[in-house]
Amino acid sequence: MVEIYYEKDEIVPISIGEVCDLESRIKYKLPDDYRNHLLAYNGAKLCIKGHSGHPMQRLTWNIAKKPPGADVVSLLHQPMVLIRDWNSDKYLEDQYRDIRFLLKDIPYRIQRNCIPIWNDPGGSFFLLGTAGSISGKILYADRSYHEYDETGERPIFSNVAFVANSFTNFVEMIEPEPDDWEAWEAAGMPHLPLESDSKP
Repeated sequence: MVEIYYEKDEIVPISIGEVCDLESRIKYKLPDDYRNHLLAYNGAKLCIKGHSGHPMQRLTWNIAKKPPGADVVSLLHQPMVLIRDWNSDKYLEDQYRDIRFLLKDIPYRIQRNCIPIWNDPGGSFFLLGTAGSISGKILYADRSYHEYDETGERPIFSNVAFVANSFTNFVEMIEPEPDDWEAWEAAGMPHLPLESDSKP
């Protein structure tokens, strides 16, 4: 496992009360590992010791058939910020990192029973499942392949890849961007010992 750290000057301090407020809004108690992460590192940039490239996550397209051309890995960008001052200039410049903004103003980007917890440089999201068989699991929604439900308001799960059974597993699976992508692809995707047959 790689050694990761967080840029402390990126942290947006929050309180347990603010976490509880989010839980009240989404009617879901966040898993303890993700809750503790928010309280300690909300908004902080994740880095890998000894590597200057982006951290990345491998994806397992098991919830639905992998869309043609969909990437089998995604580079992590910035985690979603739970709480930010909505009136500040900094917030206005960076509102798409705020979980509340995404849940309130662009629900058509997010599957039902999920909240965004991270994004990648291409504008796609890593999601935390909040109900049913996906509760507590980490998924990846590729924005390039959205299909919508009968209302046209919410994407369905055809563009979603399974990532990990929990936020802890998600962090444990983070790895550095390879120096040689061709060699990495030639080696093939490793078997992931995860329960990757979850369905929404």
